[in-house]
Parts: sequence; structure tokens; C-alpha cells
Amino acid sequence: MKSLARRSAIMSGERGFSLIEVLVSFVLLSMSLAVILQIFSTNLRAVDTVRKQTHALILAESKLAELGNEIPLAPGEQSGESGAFSWQLTVSPYAEDGDETNRIIHELYDVAMTVNWERGAGSSGIRLKTLRVGAAR
Repeated sequence: MKSLARRSAIMSGERGFSLIEVLVSFVLLSMSLAVILQIFSTNLRAVDTVRKQTHALILAESKLAELGNEIPLAPGEQSGESGAFSWQLTVSPYAEDGDETNRIIHELYDVAMTVNWERGAGSSGIRLKTLRVGAAR
């Protein structure tokens, strides 16, 4: 009876999947999923790095905006921490070769702002440089 049912199934063209075909399908599916998960993982790391860079840039711009108001515009260094970020502000007189007549009216300062953060095995950071005009001494 079984052989008759099997023979009629084979003759009608109905066949199931063999074990090998099922295993190959699962291997291909698992490899595809592994690649997709790796892509998601890489994208999440990139998003985290961009988020930290954006936060560091906002902190740096905020400290530069405070310069001359809350932070005195005078030569020297200041540093501090804000959450996972550490910052250092360096103000030095701008050294320009040549004409000294401009120093009577105003003083130029070279300003460097560095913000660092921890990232995995090492640290990363950004550095902004600008010139600021102050009153002559």
C-alpha cells in the first residue's frame, strides 16, 4: 500500500525537500543573517561615534562662546570636565610678524579648544582654533 502511494506521488510530480536541501537553506539563511547583524552593529558604532563628536563640538562651541564673558579673555589655560568629556582651553597672544601699530587699538589672541572623550581602547577628540579680539593692554 505504501509503495503504491509513493509511486503515485512520484508520478504526479509531487516531491518534498531532501534533508540536504533543507540544510543548505538553513546555512544560507544563517550566513545572510550574520551579515545583516554585522551591518547593524557597524552602523550602531558609527552612530555612537557621531553622537559623541556632536556632543564634543557643542561643548567646544559653548566654551568658546563663554570666552570674553564668563571666561576672561587673557593668556592662560583652563580645563575641566563635562560628563564623559574633558576639555582644555588655551589662550595665547597672537604672534604676528611685522606691524605693531594695531596693538594700540586691540590685542589679538590665538584660542585653541580641545575636547576629548574615551572611546574603547583609546581616546578621541576634536580641536578648534580661532582668533579673538580683545582690548589693548
